[in-house]
Amino acid sequence: MVGGRTVKAARLDAFGGIEKLVYGDLPDPVPGPGQALVRVRACALNHLDLWVRQGNPAYTISLPHVLGNDVSGILEALGPDAEAPGLKPGDAVVASPGISCGVCSRCLEGKDNLCDSYAILGADGGWGGYAEFIVVPARNLLPMPSRLSFEEAASYPLAFLTAYHMLKTLAEVRSGQTVVVVGAGSGVGSAAVQIAKHLGARVLAASSSEAKREAALALGADAVLACPPERLSKAVRAAVGRGGADAVLEHVGGEIFPEAVRCLRPGGSLVTCGATAGPEVPLDLRFVFFKELRLLGAKMGTFEEFRRLTELFERGELKPVVDRVFPLADARAAHEYLAARKQFGKVVLRP
Repeated sequence: MVGGRTVKAARLDAFGGIEKLVYGDLPDPVPGPGQALVRVRACALNHLDLWVRQGNPAYTISLPHVLGNDVSGILEALGPDAEAPGLKPGDAVVASPGISCGVCSRCLEGKDNLCDSYAILGADGGWGGYAEFIVVPARNLLPMPSRLSFEEAASYPLAFLTAYHMLKTLAEVRSGQTVVVVGAGSGVGSAAVQIAKHLGARVLAASSSEAKREAALALGADAVLACPPERLSKAVRAAVGRGGADAVLEHVGGEIFPEAVRCLRPGGSLVTCGATAGPEVPLDLRFVFFKELRLLGAKMGTFEEFRRLTELFERGELKPVVDRVFPLADARAAHEYLAARKQFGKVVLRP
């Protein structure tokens, strides 16, 4: 629903390059049944924003559209029949980007990320956070961790939730195991370094950038891997021995994928959540069945995992990584910066 006023937003009127992002006015949103109105204080970027802007056919989007999956802000109002336990207007909040029905069998089992109607805020789940105000399902809101700034709070929902789901839930990483993080400079990668250490693992961080490798060490990585993609598995074995790693987190795809598989010890797990280098991967299946490997796909994470993550941030056990903050009016420049892969951690827009 929309009101009679207007708000500033960076919107898409057509799919394509960064020039398709237009900063201007949109109708003021009004919360409908079960929804909450949030004044956006910060919105972090994800590569998903770039894919949606470019018209990725995996997402059904109506134009005009507002991007932005990761939002922190101030709860302004609740719509009819909306419930946000423990929250009231004026409270600082953070939103889970995953939108589910809440009533299907998967949702009731606590696997809401596998809901048949699952959608992502700012993608196929309605208008996102590239705006001064946003409406979201009220049940997606949690109190913002008091230790964090709005920019930091906007930097953890999608990236940290995905990494947590990959390592804790899917790969079942335990203390004493060895984890390889491929692409450690990304939002998911930098989150994975911290989460793997939190779980007690030894972490090897792989990145093509010396600056990003140094930043990964500062986050707690035990060692970094400075090697071309085709030598990743050799570098891992040189670091941990011929057996290989217990788990590999990867979100790159393309030609790095078979090397990531070769990094694993017998019985190890590879978890993937992206394909920034391409969705087609050359893979020798003999490595998979002879070594009884587990190849796992990850679709963000559940709301209960998001709640547990938020508690970890409240206790100061994890720390979001903010690389750079842009004004909302400079959304084009922020997209250009993210596409150039210059960042370590998250790029954030501030209305």
